[in-house]
Amino acid sequence: MPELMGRRELLKIASATLVALATGKTGLGMPRELVQNVAKAANWSPMFFNAHQNETVMVLTNLIIPKTDTPGANEANVHRYIDLFLSVGDPADQKQFADGLAWLDDYSKQTYKQEFVKCSAAQQS
Repeated sequence: MPELMGRRELLKIASATLVALATGKTGLGMPRELVQNVAKAANWSPMFFNAHQNETVMVLTNLIIPKTDTPGANEANVHRYIDLFLSVGDPADQKQFADGLAWLDDYSKQTYKQEFVKCSAAQQS
């Protein structure tokens, strides 16, 4: 069985993805209009994530970029961008990201007896 990434590794990957999205250094050559429209789509639904994974990514990104006097990750729809880039990404990267989310839930279930998204803020941080 392949070794699953730890929580810190998952957060590093999520952070690196956020930096890549913020700086435009993705190398994926996606049309700018597509990337810009992801945040605006009223009827958006994930292309890569399932509903639970999407919710988990929303919690994780909000932990990394919380709302303060400026918008946080959720207000900026960061989860939508991560979903978009993973949907066209390398299958190995997709698997690693999905495995990391699964690991996080397994860890939370073992430690707190519930999925990560259902944990308290103190348990999530």
